[in-house]
Amino acid sequence: MDSKNAYSMDPKPASNPIDEYTCKTKVGEVARIRSGDHWTLGIPKRHPDSAKLLAEGEELFDKQQYAEAAVRYRKMIELDANDTIAHLLYGDVFFFGDRDYAAAAAEYRKALDIDAANSTAYFFSANALMRLDRADEARAAVVSALSYNPVYENLYKVLDTDPATFGLRPMARHRFNPPRGYLGKPDGKSITIYGGDNAEWLTYAICKAVLRNEPAARQEVLGDVREVEASFEEERTCVAAYIDGNLNSTRATLEKAAGRKPVSDTDVRKASPPLVRHLLDVLDAGLFDGYVAFEILGQRCPIAAPMYPEELHQEVEKYVAKYVVVKK
Repeated sequence: MDSKNAYSMDPKPASNPIDEYTCKTKVGEVARIRSGDHWTLGIPKRHPDSAKLLAEGEELFDKQQYAEAAVRYRKMIELDANDTIAHLLYGDVFFFGDRDYAAAAAEYRKALDIDAANSTAYFFSANALMRLDRADEARAAVVSALSYNPVYENLYKVLDTDPATFGLRPMARHRFNPPRGYLGKPDGKSITIYGGDNAEWLTYAICKAVLRNEPAARQEVLGDVREVEASFEEERTCVAAYIDGNLNSTRATLEKAAGRKPVSDTDVRKASPPLVRHLLDVLDAGLFDGYVAFEILGQRCPIAAPMYPEELHQEVEKYVAKYVVVKK
């Protein structure tokens, strides 16, 4: 590869690392809104009189004056039947005030009929469904909540501390966390590449360095020469490089220990780092894109999750159901 750039493989992190991409828009600000038989993305508008009713309702709810709070929430729904917050809060009146879990679930369902990507509505639904002994539906709702909001802190707290609440095993995560400083910004002299203490991340860092700094390579690999912070395709490519690099490194180590005798793919797999073994399992299951979308793009830019194409979103749900929130 012809390049005008100089690269430096350093034993320590780059002092001026690239900025990892993040998204400032909060999950929930963009909704999947039903328009006839179709869904569109947008920011839901609120009725101008709803804010006062919402404030009054929340104050009454906090005082456990549920009937009075319900009056405010019903009025919000009368003003705008598509107000998802009103349906959620009205459902909470049934859930906490009346202990009528079927009625609560029905209101949460109405919120989802309006906003199909509302992770809060899925979480609330899961709580109501468990109390109705509909555990499989509750688990599916948890999966949907995480698929639309991969950084759902309150839900993770429940899954971390008491997964049995939803009839689940202890939650498993396989995070993709390259070391900070794995790639430096161009400084006019060279571009630093750092593979971590044991070089586990070297091929990932090299891949990112090339795709970020070599337009011709980016065009060849991704079909895109635009200067961007990152993309799903870039991450997908570089995670694959991470896997291949670690398999090759592990194989070389095993063959050296065996006196240069060939070793089996099975032995290489068993000796590879835990994350590599997980990614190989994911590849075998045909859920590699789901992993990248959930554990990488979804963690760094969660607002992207509701915007995934439907086929990719379904793969994210399958990944979460198979590896993250698993039925007991």
